[in-house]
Amino acid sequence: MRHWLEIVKPWPPFTAGQFYEAEVVSIRKARRQMEVTVRVLKHMPGRTVPMVLALPIRPEGSTAEFFTACDIRVSPGAQIRPQDTVGRKLLIQFGQTKDGIAALSFKACIAKEP
Repeated sequence: MRHWLEIVKPWPPFTAGQFYEAEVVSIRKARRQMEVTVRVLKHMPGRTVPMVLALPIRPEGSTAEFFTACDIRVSPGAQIRPQDTVGRKLLIQFGQTKDGIAALSFKACIAKEP
């Protein structure tokens, strides 16, 4: 058997202000939050990113923005099945607040016509 070495290289950082196309690969409830994992589809294909979103779902904020980007309507009284997001595509932007806290933004992924 022939042996070889590989060098582990870090992923490049996400560019502030840029949206990345991603696909939801998993979602699960963990106490008062949801643990969501997305896979980046372009620019850094194969990179997976775990994130935590707050529960309960409110009509505004990152969690509502996530569901809206996944084409799930968020309104008071609506019943949402978070598992329905698995396989959906969305645009995600990574950033930080002035205090250094991670910030996420989501947008719907608009399919380009052929």
